[in-house]
Amino acid sequence: MPELPEVETIVREIAPRLEGCRIARVDLKKTDVLREVSKARLIKTLRGNTIEQVYRRAKHAVFRLSSGHRMIIQPRMTGSIIVYERPLTRDEAKYAVLICTLTDGRKFVYRDVRRLGTIWLLEEEGWIAYTSRLGPEAADPIEEFLALALADVKKGGWFGKVVKGKKQGTSNVGPVTGGEGRPAGDATNVVTDYVHVRGESRSHDAKFFKAITA
Repeated sequence: MPELPEVETIVREIAPRLEGCRIARVDLKKTDVLREVSKARLIKTLRGNTIEQVYRRAKHAVFRLSSGHRMIIQPRMTGSIIVYERPLTRDEAKYAVLICTLTDGRKFVYRDVRRLGTIWLLEEEGWIAYTSRLGPEAADPIEEFLALALADVKKGGWFGKVVKGKKQGTSNVGPVTGGEGRPAGDATNVVTDYVHVRGESRSHDAKFFKAITA
């Protein structure tokens, strides 16, 4: 399930930056991502609402609001949710689908290059029915551990392009397999019993290369 660790990483990054914050302004750029809600109702509900909790449910990022509503974003393969503490550049705004400006001036933005994702807005009763259809959580402790590890590495600035002072390098992870070309364990739709993760790190500085790898 390639999307689940990515959504877990997104949620863990944005939750501490959004929980307890109030939405002052809402700008919805595209409506084809909406499910079970109109543009007018989404904007009206979000404006003035406080984000009480941000968490993951299956492949969805769930925003629990002070009004009792849940805004549910499923980013799928081309979407991302980012918190900005400055105005968006033209390139950053190009694929913005939903822009919510907080009372402190920061913005959280749902961007989706191909608009494969969806946005739902559900009241408590609708959320209970919706989440019951999702079934049990698909991530077992192995996938959870991998998602948490990647989130921690990225938060520390050690994932992707790595720059620490004058030292530079890169790090990446993949593929995720069962090792020696085998599938990732006895995978089913619910449980994977083990995974084998490969990664790489690079730097022209040998000591910094070891620091990235560690």
